This record gives sequence, C-alpha cells and structure tokens, in this order.
Amino acid sequence: MRAGLMGRSLFGICILALSVASASCDETDPPSTPSPIWSGAITVESFTGTLPVGGTAFYSFFSPHTGVINLTLLTLTENGQPSGNTVNIGLGAPSGTTCAVGVNTLTTGPGTSTHVSVAIPAGTYCARVQDVGNLTSTATFSVNISHPAQ
Repeated sequence: MRAGLMGRSLFGICILALSVASASCDETDPPSTPSPIWSGAITVESFTGTLPVGGTAFYSFFSPHTGVINLTLLTLTENGQPSGNTVNIGLGAPSGTTCAVGVNTLTTGPGTSTHVSVAIPAGTYCARVQDVGNLTSTATFSVNISHPAQ
C-alpha cells in the first residue's frame, strides 16, 4: 500500500514539474534570426612581410559583412629560397599592438589551398603569421586574405 502511495506522489511531482517546465517555455522570447552569410563580391588582400626567427607579424583589415574569411599562406622564403619550414597562421582581432588569435590557427607550410577558413560577423580582424621555432633565418612571406567586399 505504501509503495502505491509513493508511486502516485512521484507521478504527481513529475506532472507538476512538466507543467512548470512547459509554462516557462511559453514565456521565452522567440529565437533571434542569425545574420545571413554574405554571398556577394569577395575582396582578396595581400599580406606580405618579413618574419624574424621567433617573431610574429600581423595585418589588420575590415570585413563589412557577415561572411567567411579565408587565409592562405602562399609563400615562405628563407635566404632567398623557398622554405620547407612551417609557421603558424591565424585569424584574430587586433588588441593593442598585437593580434589576439584563439583557435582559428594552423601550423603549415605554403600552398595554394585555403589554410584557415572562419565564418565571422562584420568587423575588424587581423591575420597573424608566427614562427613556431622552425625558422633558421629571417623569412619573407605572402598571405592571401579573402573576405566579403563592400
């Protein structure tokens, strides 16, 4: 008899919990609509520079629409010759005199395929190139940055 009473009490508590949960769901705001990804024209900017051993270089730019930013390390040269070493490239946000990157990075050598691709809202961003301990001398590099155009 006691088990039946306890079972009915638990059933009542479950019904009460479900009704409270469904009532609170009715009072929430409707979800906001995310900004659409840009499908218009794309701008490609070249970021070239010199990277000292153990150093970092970055380039800031503005993307006027929500869309995808692609970074491609095209060239890496040491002592006037193509380098077989790898560096880290990444996408971040300017922070004072640096480029703060999070998880949007890749350690790679040069190539023609996109190395970093990130969907972002409109805003100011930076591309960063950093020696991760592989350079043996000062290097020159070239990165293509593609992002939504005006």
